Amino acid sequence: MLAIAGCAHGAATDDPPWMEPAAPSVDAQKEAVPFRLGREDVIEVAVYRDPELTRVVAVRPDGRISLPIVGELEAAGRTPDELRALVVERLGPWVKSPAVVSLIVREVNSARFFVVGEVARPGAYPLRSPLGPLEALSLAGGLGEFSSRRELWLLRADGARHRLRLADLERRRAAPVLQPGDTLVVR
Repeated sequence: MLAIAGCAHGAATDDPPWMEPAAPSVDAQKEAVPFRLGREDVIEVAVYRDPELTRVVAVRPDGRISLPIVGELEAAGRTPDELRALVVERLGPWVKSPAVVSLIVREVNSARFFVVGEVARPGAYPLRSPLGPLEALSLAGGLGEFSSRRELWLLRADGARHRLRLADLERRRAAPVLQPGDTLVVR
């Protein structure tokens, strides 16, 4: 039985929140949540037939980007379509056909998770596809020599804490899908 201690609601339960019957599948979750740009993501803004306005830019730590004529724009937290619409609006007075602007996401660097504690390579890792705790441990080089080998903790960015039993994960019982900002703690 998979047990969770210290849930967001403060009580231990036998049914983790990601196993609730009404929860959508991982594929449905990916479709339901639109991708939003974040700090350190790299985008290309291409203006058709105007190479001087076409740029590859990284979203800065302050969440903004800089483009010729357009100036400073808040990019972090916007979908690519929202940012493209803003660029089109700002270019309107200056460019004949501003509607012919493409925004291409070149690199997704903002979605990360962290593995800390008794693992071979603790650190930050990119979260580019749905990933469970076992896969995260594999990326971190596996359990360390002095790890408890019984349990680990999943700390969510929203403050929720979930205790996971390694034996349940190894038996391929239902496991959470990591989210950006999650931290896996191995003792």
